[in-house]
Amino acid sequence: MQQIFTLLFSLLLTTNIVFSNNEQSKELIVKKCASCHVLNIPSPQKLATLTAPPMNAVMYHVKSELKEVIKQKAFIIQYSLNPQPKNAVCKSTKVEKFGVMPSLKGKVSNEELKKISNYLIENFPSKKFTEMMKEVKLYQEINELHHSTFLVNQKGLPKLTKLLMENWGKGKLSLSSFQKKKLLEIRHEIIDDIMEIKEEVSTLEADIIEMTVDGDDIENIEVKVYEVAKLKARATVTQIKCLKSTLEVLNDKQLFTLLPMWGM
Repeated sequence: MQQIFTLLFSLLLTTNIVFSNNEQSKELIVKKCASCHVLNIPSPQKLATLTAPPMNAVMYHVKSELKEVIKQKAFIIQYSLNPQPKNAVCKSTKVEKFGVMPSLKGKVSNEELKKISNYLIENFPSKKFTEMMKEVKLYQEINELHHSTFLVNQKGLPKLTKLLMENWGKGKLSLSSFQKKKLLEIRHEIIDDIMEIKEEVSTLEADIIEMTVDGDDIENIEVKVYEVAKLKARATVTQIKCLKSTLEVLNDKQLFTLLPMWGM
């Protein structure tokens, strides 16, 4: 009986200690982080007023980029003390929008940072935020497919210059000044050509819809359809040329960073 009582007491004590540590960690998050990184999921109206990404978004990117918990903890601690744009896990566009967070050096101890990192990893991103991000990504993929100018719309043929822009300032990509110059030239060339094609395709598609609704002859509609097909074929060839030119600029390590399956 005495042994059972001792075991129950030990379990209760351990539970209280864990609960106490969680509460302390949560208080640290509120005190040290929440003034900039909101801890809930902000409304669309609130998003426009944010000065830093929500904590859910931060941890979503941390866990997407770093799969091992030990690396996630190390990143949170190191970045909090020495934030650098090249080390950020968010897209370069987000860093440009919000800037780089101020260092917490001297404002938080290493022990506090360990508690903060543990709590963030255990509690963020929330299940609701993760599900929301899945829906957002699915919507983006469907939307891109619907409005695509290309004939081939599969992930096996990636839009590499878009991926580059999203990861442009990240240190792990380590682009040289020469590479950046060449890649920007390639991107400008494809964007100019694709935007011109897209405008022509949009006009032709509007004509096809109107002609179909008005009951025009199929032969007349067919001419327009083939014009759209030719333009989309031209856009696809432009995309492939862009892809091949970009691959010639990147090294194997950079390619693996952007496209792990291609870098195997």
